[in-house]
Amino acid sequence: MGAVDGSEERLDLPFDLIGNVVRCFVAICTIALMVTATGCSFDLVELKDLLGLQPTYVPTHIPVASPVPTDTPMLVEPIVIPESTSTGAAALVLDQFSIVAAEEAVLVGLYERINPAVVAITVRYASDDIGQGTGFLVDYQGHIVTNYHVVANDGEIEISFFGGERVRAEMLGGDVTTDIAVLRPAGLPVEVSPVVLADSEMVQVGQRVVAIGSPFGLQGTLTSGIVSGIGRTLSAGSFPGLDVNGANSFSTPDVIQTDAAINPGNSGGPLINLDGEVIGMNKAIYSESGLNSGVGFAIASNTVRRLLPDLIEKGEYQHPYLGIRSQEVFALDEMEALGLPQQGGAYVVCVDASSPAAAAGLRGGSMSQSCEGLRPGGDLILSIDRRPVRGFDDLLSYLVHHTRAGQIVKLKVLREGVEMEFQVTLATRP
Repeated sequence: MGAVDGSEERLDLPFDLIGNVVRCFVAICTIALMVTATGCSFDLVELKDLLGLQPTYVPTHIPVASPVPTDTPMLVEPIVIPESTSTGAAALVLDQFSIVAAEEAVLVGLYERINPAVVAITVRYASDDIGQGTGFLVDYQGHIVTNYHVVANDGEIEISFFGGERVRAEMLGGDVTTDIAVLRPAGLPVEVSPVVLADSEMVQVGQRVVAIGSPFGLQGTLTSGIVSGIGRTLSAGSFPGLDVNGANSFSTPDVIQTDAAINPGNSGGPLINLDGEVIGMNKAIYSESGLNSGVGFAIASNTVRRLLPDLIEKGEYQHPYLGIRSQEVFALDEMEALGLPQQGGAYVVCVDASSPAAAAGLRGGSMSQSCEGLRPGGDLILSIDRRPVRGFDDLLSYLVHHTRAGQIVKLKVLREGVEMEFQVTLATRP
């Protein structure tokens, strides 16, 4: 998150090899069948000259060498498929040129399909400052989502569609922690279709993705890359300039990491898989220079889907509140000092005094309510509602995606070597 000027953070499309090889092979076979149906044939010599391909050689059989010793080695001559055979094209081995051409076709198709639903956002302030970002249409009612930090500072919001239409918009609701905001534009172009939100739980590291946005104000820019990590957790203060209204004490789970180029102006734009589904909303880039030389992050589509109805109807989202603080990663010497087993779990560093966790009897390090330093004696949360907790990320993800304020959750904890269970009634986050 952060300021909406040039210092804002910058936050599946290279290529799914197996899927696109299959698409390319089907295309080649289809062409071959069509040509066969018309009575035409392929000239493999001309194909070789045009595409730099080599015809496939297929031996009909391999003769068995005579048992009688001989000083002359036997050579097996392959039989070349006749160049006049109409099925010769289907027998050609897919080469690098074909794969690249198939990927290019997928990217072009995705761009033509998704780009009309992506908008450039300009925010004009009384001080003549300008903020820029990106958003995308999520339903036929005209709602557009973007990053909260792009539109949070009470400026006049302008929406620019790729066809050239420009309209004003108002913010219906926003959430500081997850950095999600919903806009309602004054109008929509004719026949613009919304994006489809994917199930982000199905996202895998290595998937090809593309980002569409307006880096440096260059609307309709497509960049590609892969999903380079999943399940990241980001707090509002994770990066320089990202602290918004004191929200840095809370975190957002299930953030998607990507190496697709993300730059200033990409914030709020979609991260898209090869099926044309949005798997996340680009949020930030971790970079020493502030430009695309680091790692990009996107809010998971399931998080967007979870918050969207409340942001539209109520203008805000009431996060469920447990009231503990935890540290995700411990060094081995810290784990030994704290007496933690290496089986995973979320260690309770401290418990907020007036929180639901305190009311239920959970315990932080050394029985103290102070959060300074790491102290032994805290509870280790092993599961929530029978779901294993391998670390604080798992606990936070469950709270965000599967619970509401007022809901009762069951926690299994390890305290001084003894497993215990607690029932906690979640409150609304203060």
